[in-house]
Amino acid sequence: MGTGYVRNDTGNNISDGNVINASDLDGEFDAVQAAFHASTGHSHDGTEGEGPQIGAAGIANNAVALGTKTTGNYVASLTAGSLIDLQNNSGEGATPTIDVDLTELTDMTETAVGADELVILDGGTAQKRKAISEIPLSIFNNDSSFSSTTGTVTSVGLSAGSLIDLSGTTTITSSGTATIAVDLTELTDMTETFVGADEFVVLDGGSGGTQKRKPASEIPISVFNNDSGFTTNVGDITGVTAGTGLSGGGSSGAVTLNLDFSELTDMTGAASGTTEFILQNGTTESRKAASEIGLSVFNNDSGFTTTSGTVTSVAVAAGNLIDVSGDTTITSSGTATIAVDLSELTTSTSDGDGDFFAVIDSSNAQKKLTKANINLSGFNNDSGFITTSTTSLPVENSSGTTQFTASNSDGIQFAAGGSASVAFDVANKRVTYTVTETDPAALAFAIALG
Repeated sequence: MGTGYVRNDTGNNISDGNVINASDLDGEFDAVQAAFHASTGHSHDGTEGEGPQIGAAGIANNAVALGTKTTGNYVASLTAGSLIDLQNNSGEGATPTIDVDLTELTDMTETAVGADELVILDGGTAQKRKAISEIPLSIFNNDSSFSSTTGTVTSVGLSAGSLIDLSGTTTITSSGTATIAVDLTELTDMTETFVGADEFVVLDGGSGGTQKRKPASEIPISVFNNDSGFTTNVGDITGVTAGTGLSGGGSSGAVTLNLDFSELTDMTGAASGTTEFILQNGTTESRKAASEIGLSVFNNDSGFTTTSGTVTSVAVAAGNLIDVSGDTTITSSGTATIAVDLSELTTSTSDGDGDFFAVIDSSNAQKKLTKANINLSGFNNDSGFITTSTTSLPVENSSGTTQFTASNSDGIQFAAGGSASVAFDVANKRVTYTVTETDPAALAFAIALG
């Protein structure tokens, strides 16, 4: 632990008004020098009397070598992952060695396909991957002498499968003939219900007898041999029943249907713009909403017009705060004058802060404002009311400079001598005095309080 700074001037000689000797300063400088001695001075280790530890901001860049007393982001050790081997991989002074270990690869038990990829060194340097199907066999070393020529069949064995019959040589070692025929009698009998999606096997005569298949729904009946004499004629209707809004019908012979709107349900609700009418547009029956039918299409047998009518009678009566003059009853034409008469307001004797004043604000909006919300400062202070509540009364000259102040609230009496004159302005409730003397020392005032 180092030596912290200790005040040497214990007697406080170094102070304003005292005699400071050289020994006082010399001892104090010695204490400062000892506190900052390179080896025995302040250690700044954070202990009492040694000062706080020096933060990172106080250390110059690259001044501290990486060691056990450093903090922050540094690699203490490395852990080997998949396909990686590590040596000398822990400790601050370690120099790790990292090797790729492909023996750790999982053994592939699946059959390789063309999309599987091989890891290769492109030119012996760049590590890349390439699909097996993209690697030509010609680049490999053909130590087995595979060739691309056609060889001779050593042995071919044939066996009959589903729908196939075999005859002739069924095992061919060098040469021979086997006959293969389709046997449709081996087809399984179909017990399910036949649907249009079921398919037939056909020989396409337009394509040289090519074998094809086609869904039953795509085969027209007309291509079959109509040995049963089926026709496309429409049969007799067994019965026609009239529904709502219709009458007639029958179960045999020629039947007739007629419109019968008397069967429609009576509409008891109020009609609206979305209510629809049944119309006949020429020969086409249709429906149309009431809001879409113009009044002009109807026969105006009542003589309705779109012009404005004449007022039959309008009576104008004066209400509260309203005066009416001129024509108060208008039968065809005339003019009535309506004016606001605030003199009709009822006199109020209350003096509550909640009473209202009618006001018009700067945007000409009519509003009401309580008395408590009206500031006196908003009025024109033509009476010169003062806003202070002090009992001291200043007396000023014509230049606005205070000459003296009276501290008695009962009043001030003035008497002037020499060239000064005093007068009381009753209208403005103030005392004025006039001075014509150029020498203020020649002025004499007598002030009486009370």
